[in-house]
Formats: sequence, C-alpha cells, structure tokens
Amino acid sequence: MPALQGFTGKPGDFVTLIFVAIQVMLMGPLAEEIGWRGFALDRLFSNWKTPMAGLILGIIWGFWHLPLFLFPGSMYYLWGIGSSLFWLFLLRMTALSVLMTLIYVRTNRSILSAVLMHFMFNFTYGFLQPSPSEIHLYGTLLISLVAVIAFFC
Repeated sequence: MPALQGFTGKPGDFVTLIFVAIQVMLMGPLAEEIGWRGFALDRLFSNWKTPMAGLILGIIWGFWHLPLFLFPGSMYYLWGIGSSLFWLFLLRMTALSVLMTLIYVRTNRSILSAVLMHFMFNFTYGFLQPSPSEIHLYGTLLISLVAVIAFFC
C-alpha cells in the first residue's frame, strides 16, 4: 500500500491513515462483498453446502483478481502469472473465502462481517508491508490451516 510508505505514527500521519483506511474499504471489501457474499454465495448455497460453496467461490474470487497480474509495475505483475507466488495467492484467496463464508453464515449472513474481515485482511497486509514471499508463504499456510480445520468442523 504505497500510501502508507513513510508512515511514522506522528499525529498528522493518523489523518493519512484514516483516509487510507477509507480508500481500502471502498476499493475492495465493500463493493466485492456485496457481490461475492451477498449475491454469488447465496446462489451457490442452492446447490452446495457451506464449506463447498465457500471453496467454489474462493476459486472464482482468486481468478477474479487475475487482472492485478496484468498491470505492468504492480507487485502482482512482477510476480508473474504461473509463478509460485501466483499459486500461493490463489490458494490464500480460496482459503480466505472458506473462512469468510463460515463467518458470513455464522453471523446470519451478515455482509458487514464479510466486509470487515476483507477490510482487515487488506489493511493489515498493506500496513505491515511484508515481503511478498514471506507473507504468501506463512500467510497462506496459516489461513489454509485454519480453513481446513473450519471446513471439517
């Protein structure tokens, strides 16, 4: 998240932080979750049980982000389509979708719960600025482990 580069924690920086948080909320989570959890997932529930619906939606959601890998100069473009980071990204998105689906269902289909989880994931990822290989390796392993446990429980 380039807007957070140089964030020092000084009082003036918190105004920037608030604007970045609003931007991060509006750019992805709010719009995406209305469509993904609020529309598509409910359609998948007509044919699939919760964990499988989340898994199917996660695969679709991961590939929906494919254009990120086509913009020259973006972090994703540098990873390259078909690279190990690309496949870890898709696995992470799929696992995250399973978790978000379970939370969505357990909160009586609250889109707000999905929006907040999506926002916190994006914001934390952008704020911490870990190296791509580090976040994708450890993040994917952790999220996938939790998703597998949640899937079978």
